[in-house]
Amino acid sequence: RLDGSVHAYDAVKYRKFRTYKPDKKCQLNCLSIDEAGEIVLAGAFDPYEIYAWNVQTTNILQIIRGHEGPVSCI
Repeated sequence: RLDGSVHAYDAVKYRKFRTYKPDKKCQLNCLSIDEAGEIVLAGAFDPYEIYAWNVQTTNILQIIRGHEGPVSCI
């Protein structure tokens, strides 16, 4: 999404049930969920960072900085 948010949808009920937002406005390029389904990861175009959120609480767990270009795959 261009507004820097990630929306989780219930595919059976056709409704959004969670929104994950970084601490600042950015454009997100890619998305991944860990195998246990506990962490959502999203890579950003600018700034060049990866954001990790707790699935249940939507709190940011970590921001991975230091990339030299847009993060296009996680």
